[in-house]
Amino acid sequence: MAARNADPSLRWKILIIDDSPSSLQMLAEILLRQGYEVHTVSSGREALREAEALRPDLILLDVVMPEMNGFEVCEALKKKETFQDTPVIFLNEAKEIIKGFEAGGVDYVTKPFQVKEVKARVEAHLKIRELQLELASHNRHQEDMAQENARELIDSQMSTIFALAMLAESRDDATGRHLETIRVYGRRLAAALLVSLQFSLPAYAQESIAGASKTWTVPQKERPCTTSASSAFRTGSSSSRESSPSMNSRS
Repeated sequence: MAARNADPSLRWKILIIDDSPSSLQMLAEILLRQGYEVHTVSSGREALREAEALRPDLILLDVVMPEMNGFEVCEALKKKETFQDTPVIFLNEAKEIIKGFEAGGVDYVTKPFQVKEVKARVEAHLKIRELQLELASHNRHQEDMAQENARELIDSQMSTIFALAMLAESRDDATGRHLETIRVYGRRLAAALLVSLQFSLPAYAQESIAGASKTWTVPQKERPCTTSASSAFRTGSSSSRESSPSMNSRS
């Protein structure tokens, strides 16, 4: 906690809301000595605007205020996703504890304030907040790793399938590289379609296809019809044409 407050860019931001100038001054002095970044406001409506601009890490909120009381302010904040996890400590009397928890508060400090109590409760809830943020960051990292592992697994499976298919095709020179040729032309066709029709694909897919269209070439052996295959096709076609008249003459 102290190490974080030592860096101005990482200091915890605390918003104090109280319509009593003496309470604001006292709480601000206590927390400033602890190294926190402290902001103060004196009304509920002003508190809502300041909270949106500041995005505090913790809020100290008085209950009895004009226009909007502390419970109404807390309920308004908790309706917004931004502040659902922001700890709110009420500044109130002990008899209002339950109502404060129902409004969304996590703790309370009774008046008149005790310096040690204020420091202890603020530090405890900021520590909890720090752990929550670390857990959320860890979960995001784990999700990213899981997605990356899933992509690698799918790529590996597709490579294996393609390798087995190529092995099955590699029987002679006429058909041995047919799949490779089809793959290259397929990617070129996909790249052309991507440019002409502007398909909505993920960024990584667009980059992959665009890169393939620029860098991949088809060697002579990968032309759609190899010499032997095309010769066989021409021979078969010639035989068919030659046999046609004789068949017609028979009929």
